[in-house]
Parts: sequence; structure tokens; C-alpha cells
Amino acid sequence: MYHRIVKRVVQRTFVNLNHADYQAVMASYVPDVQHTMAGEHALGGTRHTLEAVEQWYKRLFAVFGAIRFTVRNMLIQGMPWDTKIAVKVEIAATLRDGRPYSNQLAMFVDLKWGRITRIDMHEDTQKLAATLQEIARMGVAEAAAAPITSQVYAMETARCPN
Repeated sequence: MYHRIVKRVVQRTFVNLNHADYQAVMASYVPDVQHTMAGEHALGGTRHTLEAVEQWYKRLFAVFGAIRFTVRNMLIQGMPWDTKIAVKVEIAATLRDGRPYSNQLAMFVDLKWGRITRIDMHEDTQKLAATLQEIARMGVAEAAAAPITSQVYAMETARCPN
């Protein structure tokens, strides 16, 4: 029963992302989450604060605009205090020049009492990095920016206080 509930929650998370509602997703993270995307590119790196994770989601949608996630497979193991999830996701988007982008994403998620404590994302990094370079050439500067990490985010906000 518990695993069915978790599966529905994960599927709902991707429905929210398909509507660019990353705020609903943010509510499921613990404050000291470890949020990692493999690769040396604008979406790569590891974040350890909610503020940095939120900046990452903002960048994702700034770079890709409407992006669609389709869950293809999911494995769930464990109990509420230590749940492990593996998800295979297909990604689809239309680039600003009208060309389609597609890729596959493998996500590994740790939950503790329904909250995300760790997430590791692995996409075809060569394909993603090349696409980010193309998007940057289309005029989207964030596609060529340094990865958002908790340290980079803290330095940027210290330089540019609101």
C-alpha cells in the first residue's frame, strides 16, 4: 500500500513539473537536501540548500521553457523512514528554433517520511550539454552559465542583495 502511495506522489510530481509548477515540488524537499545533476553544464552540479534548488528549477524552465516529463518505469523500495526510488523518465521539449529535444533521465531519490533528502539525476550529459550550447547560441545566456551549486548561489546573493 505504501509503495502505491509513493508511486502516485512521484507521478503527481512530474505532472506538476509538466505545468512548470516547481513550487509544489519544492515543498517535498528537506531543508538540507542533496540535489545533484550529473555533468559539467548549466544544469549540472550539486545543491544543498532549498534556495539553490529553487534557482536550479528556475533555470531549467528559463532554458527549456515548456518541458514534458513522462515516467516510463519506477522502482520503490523501503519503508517510510528510508525509501529508495529509481525512476526512468523521457524528456521532451521544443527548442526556440522549433527543433525537438528529447532525452532520457534516470533519477535516484531518497525519501524520509515523505520528504526528499537526496536526488541524483543522470541524463545523457553529452546530448544535454550540446543542446545547452545551442540554446545559448539562440540567446539564452543561462544555458551557458556556471552550474548552480549552494556555494555559487550564496556568493551571487552576497554580491547582489535585494
